[in-house]
Amino acid sequence: MIFPEVGLPGPCALSSLAALAPALAITPGSVQAVPGRRIEASERFFDIDAIPIEKPLSQTMGSQTRGPQSAGSIGTVLLLNDVTVEEQRYRELEAELANNMRQLETSTALQASLREAAEFDPLTRVRNRLSLPQVFEHCVQSAGREQRRVVVALFDIDHFKRWNDLHGHAAGDRVLRDFARFLEDQTQPMEPVFRIGGEEFLVMFPDASLKAAGHRVNAMRAALQAAGFQRPTDTHLLTFSAGLSQWPEDGATLEAVLETADRRLYAAKAAGRNRVNAA
Repeated sequence: MIFPEVGLPGPCALSSLAALAPALAITPGSVQAVPGRRIEASERFFDIDAIPIEKPLSQTMGSQTRGPQSAGSIGTVLLLNDVTVEEQRYRELEAELANNMRQLETSTALQASLREAAEFDPLTRVRNRLSLPQVFEHCVQSAGREQRRVVVALFDIDHFKRWNDLHGHAAGDRVLRDFARFLEDQTQPMEPVFRIGGEEFLVMFPDASLKAAGHRVNAMRAALQAAGFQRPTDTHLLTFSAGLSQWPEDGATLEAVLETADRRLYAAKAAGRNRVNAA
């Protein structure tokens, strides 16, 4: 074997076969470089190539006259190529790529956070009014292709101002959050819940008749009076009034549908509250 003496200080100096072993495949009578294996010594990096030393031609010719003799190499030359600059650049690029990926993940998370802030109410975590037009358009397009109806139900918590006056705004916020959870518990995943503003909420039923949706909302009204989130210290039970409208019979646009639902909601409140008006 021929070993290079590169004169590197420290315990990893390339002056012995042991230092080169990670990049070599050594078998009896053979030394081969492991493809793609790079070694590090004294903060420098090397690629290794193993070149066999063939027997001299005179020795080979002489063996023919003296009798059979094994052919092959008499040793191996190990060529070390200093690739420190290349390796360092590769590692810098790898670190830069990892940093870019972290920045991309941060940017993606920020975009998701901004999108959520734009579409969801920060207090109740249900959708807000800004997201309503896009969701409504998607629902009516799908319903139009499949000859279905879309029902919109507007909910208004009865006497919510009185609740705030009696218990304070913190308790009022708690009621809004709990009411939003109640609506989500009472609806299916494909029936989105929105907080329209103040104590007013909206539920969209993308595959229901006005009559069927009216029965469901009435069942929700009855369930609210026994809802578990109301506390023993609450001075009165929560109730709501609701007005329903149906696309396309009660309006071809979101504005028209909302106007009809709002008019029916107002009629339900004028009739004494705690009731559902679908006609």
